[in-house]
Amino acid sequence: LLGRVTEYIDWRELSDKDRDVLTLRYWSGLSFGEIAETNGKTETAVRVHHHRALAKLETILKHYGN
Repeated sequence: LLGRVTEYIDWRELSDKDRDVLTLRYWSGLSFGEIAETNGKTETAVRVHHHRALAKLETILKHYGN
């Protein structure tokens, strides 16, 4: 998923935190629990952040017409 997306967007359009959660989830293949442990957050907080980061990514992709 994210590999194909990188062809279309400038990752700097997402915040560092958004890029981190998406990178850890999809490129590193970490679970929400593992991301939470890595970042010192609760799994619920990571899931919420992930959901919001995906929503931002969707908005960016719509802007590019994809």
